[in-house]
Formats: sequence, structure tokens, C-alpha cells
Amino acid sequence: MIESKYINVKGINTHYLSGGNGPPVILIHGTGAGVFDWKFTIAPLSEHYSIYALDMVGYGHSDKPKTKYTLDYYIDFLEHFMDALQLNHPSLVGQCFGGATALGLAIKSPERIEKLIIADSPFLGKTMSLEMISRLPFFLVKLFSRSSRRTVRLGFKVSVYDSRFVTDQMVEEAYQLRNM
Repeated sequence: MIESKYINVKGINTHYLSGGNGPPVILIHGTGAGVFDWKFTIAPLSEHYSIYALDMVGYGHSDKPKTKYTLDYYIDFLEHFMDALQLNHPSLVGQCFGGATALGLAIKSPERIEKLIIADSPFLGKTMSLEMISRLPFFLVKLFSRSSRRTVRLGFKVSVYDSRFVTDQMVEEAYQLRNM
């Protein structure tokens, strides 16, 4: 059973979904809606792993403090999230900007991470390095995460194999979360 929970991470009320039994796996979303990005992934993974899908600080149902949102800030926040839940050697699965965050933590503290999976991260490779993305003003990332229903739908349609899975309810839920 997947449960919605909150935990205090260094004074930040942090929302996450958890469930399952097995080795711990943390799912780290990109610049989208937060845990909603993992909606169809959590249940199947929880059959084999203890899953923790968090709304990163500034997203979804987690607090949105007025602070300088940088890649280093997110890396530290992720490490504090692991500490708050007393997770030892979790595997990290990062999507998009979450991939850069996961990679950053793996570089900073490799002894704390079991495995690293990065999916759909445009911030790595030939076009942009982790160092380059850490220098981008984060307000640009936040700007692009605020979307219209049309852009949410288009984003989903290019992200799935079969666009019939993109429902009006799915678009509306993601739109609401992205514009909280």
C-alpha cells in the first residue's frame, strides 16, 4: 500500500509517498509536478523495493521557502531527506533535473548510494554538464515548470509511447500541482 506522508527535513515540511518492502529506492522528480511524475511507477516498483518518492522542496505539497534554489541546495536537501528517514545506501532514480540532483549527491557522497539511475536528463552529456546546470539561475527552471493545460498535455504526449494514456484527469491533476 502506498501512503502519503510528511517529514520535517531541516525545518522544511516535506511530502513524500512511500510503500513496499525491500531495498530502499528514492525517486527524484524533475521540474514537473513532483511525486505526480512517478504516479504509474510507484506501485510496480513497491512490489520489490521500499519506495520513497518525494516532492522536492519548492514542489508539489512540500514547503516552498523563499531561498536561493540551486543544484547544490537540492543535493543537500536530498541528503538531509535521507538522514531524516534514516535511509542507508538507497538507490537513487532521478528523472530530468532530479537526475542531475541524484548524480550530484552520488559525486558528493558516493559511499551513501547503492545504485544510481538517471532517466531523461537533458542536463548531462554533450549539450550540458552538471557544472553548467548548477550555474543556471534556478528561476528559469521554476519559470518553465509553471505551465498551461495545453503545455502539460503536450509534455505528456511526447513522454509516453501511447498517448491514449494521457487523460483529461491526468492533465488537470498535473496542471494543478505545477501551479500551486
